[in-house]
Amino acid sequence: MFKKIAFTLVICFMFFACNQPRTESNAAGTNDSINNPSSIEISDETMGEIIKNLASPIEMAALLKNIGLPFSADYLKPNYNIDNYNTQYKRALGIGLLGADIAYQNVYGNTAQVVNYFNSIKKLADALKVGQFFDENEINHLSSDSLMFASISSFNRMDSYLREKKRSNISAVIVTGIWFQGLYQATQAAKTSSNKELIERIGEQKIILNELTIILQNFIKEDKFFADLNDWMNELKREFDGVKITYTPAEPKSEVKNGVLTIIQRDESHVEITSEQVSEIIASIEKIRNKMIE
Repeated sequence: MFKKIAFTLVICFMFFACNQPRTESNAAGTNDSINNPSSIEISDETMGEIIKNLASPIEMAALLKNIGLPFSADYLKPNYNIDNYNTQYKRALGIGLLGADIAYQNVYGNTAQVVNYFNSIKKLADALKVGQFFDENEINHLSSDSLMFASISSFNRMDSYLREKKRSNISAVIVTGIWFQGLYQATQAAKTSSNKELIERIGEQKIILNELTIILQNFIKEDKFFADLNDWMNELKREFDGVKITYTPAEPKSEVKNGVLTIIQRDESHVEITSEQVSEIIASIEKIRNKMIE
């Protein structure tokens, strides 16, 4: 299965960008120092680069739709209990979970609920003093395509602001929520679908999970919330331990599109994951998500 990874000469970061995961043999999480995150220090710049590679709920949602799976409201985080997110880190997690749900609903054209979820994110963001990036008046009058763009733009600007203000801890929690909820949606779909591409995409999340633990470990002494979040991710890592990912290098291809040089890596990745491992991963994710949405 070929994974095309585009490297452009334009510096561009979208929280909801369709970033492809790196293969296990060349990504963070493959040597002793990376597998033991507590042994390394991470600069804010480096962490920002790691964060860029993590969140891709639109890609996951698009896969679910492309393989013919119907929309399911059961995959969404309940939108009625956001008042329970009453600390800065819980609010950040809530923004991430709801953000992934916005991506899922946008892909399936469920625009009415997108507005409701956007407004809930606005409320949580206001409490974190980043609500200026979410315009309720604008979002209520947008078409489906414009809603997608506005959602991406809002998260873009919020993330840039948070990292500029040295609040990468908040950004890291939001990204964790986005990634986790997107994976929850995929694994719920896998309960009724054995589509090969879907199962492989779930297995590839082992790489991203390894990188997430690096980020979370960086803040573990800051607040008990990070200790709990790190414990949950390590619990999930154990279920992914048996998943094997290898890749075969291929000659990259260069293309010029709209005056921008793009280098496309055409490496072929191979994911080995059993149905038993998928079932264990699904069970672990369900358990952790129940804790996240309490």
